[in-house]
Amino acid sequence: MDAFDQVTFFEPRLRNRNIKKFNLVEVNHALYMENKRSLTIGMEMTSREVNSASNHVARFSLSITRAMEDQLLSLLKEKVVPIQLTFEALSALHDEPGVYQLFLDGEPVYIGKADKSLRARIMKHYTKLSGRVSMASDDRKTVQLASPLLARIEFVCLYVMEDLNSMAPEKMLIKHYRSDGKSEWNVNGFGNNDPGRNRDRSMVKRNHFDRLHPIDLEIQITLDSHDKDAQPDSVLGLMTGIKRSLPYLFRFPARNSSEHKILSVADENLRQYAGQTKRAREWFDIVSLHLPVGWQIISLPGYVICYPESNPAVYESRTGSWATGLGVVDFSRHEAKFGTDGKIQEESLADDQVGMESSGID
Repeated sequence: MDAFDQVTFFEPRLRNRNIKKFNLVEVNHALYMENKRSLTIGMEMTSREVNSASNHVARFSLSITRAMEDQLLSLLKEKVVPIQLTFEALSALHDEPGVYQLFLDGEPVYIGKADKSLRARIMKHYTKLSGRVSMASDDRKTVQLASPLLARIEFVCLYVMEDLNSMAPEKMLIKHYRSDGKSEWNVNGFGNNDPGRNRDRSMVKRNHFDRLHPIDLEIQITLDSHDKDAQPDSVLGLMTGIKRSLPYLFRFPARNSSEHKILSVADENLRQYAGQTKRAREWFDIVSLHLPVGWQIISLPGYVICYPESNPAVYESRTGSWATGLGVVDFSRHEAKFGTDGKIQEESLADDQVGMESSGID
């Protein structure tokens, strides 16, 4: 038997899912004898002498990772067509592992992977992007664009067999696109979730995704009147309902804290808000009226927090703040300060962390 008959090779195979407007690709294994042409992509012949006196000796190596990278790039660039990132398009995806690519105005900005479900993973990004605004900036000023950020986003994806995950196909693709100066969202904090309480006061870098595409305080959200765990019968219930409806993080004290107990005091006047629809900013107005004196609701570029706080100025990158317990809405808009461009630590999240973007409570 030819030794190469034993080679299990990475081979793309198109599969018709009968989904309109865009193509899905399933990536699978095939034996070498079923596709000899593919093997040439993965082979590298290294003609280096074993010793200077032996010109008749060379080394042969088979690069499966090289073949995988080449075929993935070929599929992404030639076989699949970007489609608008919509709820309907994502609902048609299958709960299978794979890699995906996001585009902003037709340019590739992000490569990601899903270990379990492409649908769940990309849906997380859809939710996040739905709560962001489009911004344009130069050295003098930053202005909000008319078109929503989500309307500018397209995507493609490839189904990949689970046993290829150990080869980190997304890292191969990121490296390729970053070498061309693309996929900038892979290095600007887009994929990160809650940075944690200790990072709230840190100055956001100018090249961070949150500065380039901050949260939308004018987005309309509706409190779910059927969510038994988030009924507005207390400030905590109201805040929980807001948190679960927002497409970005709203964080407040942990369940085992003394502050959390203060929020749990019953308030029948809040029940009127069940099922109502308001702008996010208006919901924070209401919360500020019912919190005790000495708290602050702080709007940061990427999320909102609410804690006992006397001096909102310690949050240098804040965009706004609400003082509480004054009987009137006391909102102050702030000109956020940002740090210089710099390296941003990227998180690598598993599929079971999908949804943590708006988990809300410490």
